[in-house]
Amino acid sequence: MKTTRKTEITVETHEITKIRVRDGLQVTAFCEICRAMVVHIPVSDSAAMLRLPETAIFDLVNAGKVHLFEAEGTAPMVCTDSILPHAPEGRQR
Repeated sequence: MKTTRKTEITVETHEITKIRVRDGLQVTAFCEICRAMVVHIPVSDSAAMLRLPETAIFDLVNAGKVHLFEAEGTAPMVCTDSILPHAPEGRQR
């Protein structure tokens, strides 16, 4: 009788993404959608990171794919946790 063996291999990967923000303009605040404390960066920096026009960032916000943070006295800022999935592979700013 022939014996069959089954081997299961599990691979665990970790990914680190660096976001460099010009002029150090960033805010750590609670994202209502992520339900976590998250770094938020200006829309202009998000657009530069993705190499998209700022209007495309607002389109992603309106589609619910990117989270916007607006505090009194500050420009609109984007949740970095929500913008990262839209960054092309291997690109860091």
